[in-house]
Amino acid sequence: MPDGDLPLKAQNLVKEWLSMNDKELQKMWDTQTIVKLAPLE
Repeated sequence: MPDGDLPLKAQNLVKEWLSMNDKELQKMWDTQTIVKLAPLE
């Protein structure tokens, strides 16, 4: 993520969401099948 594109708080939320969904995101990338992932609560 390029610096300055999002406020720091938003960057941290994105990083948290990515870490929670890393396996599912990799599976979607590998299979090219898109599924809905849960948002942060």
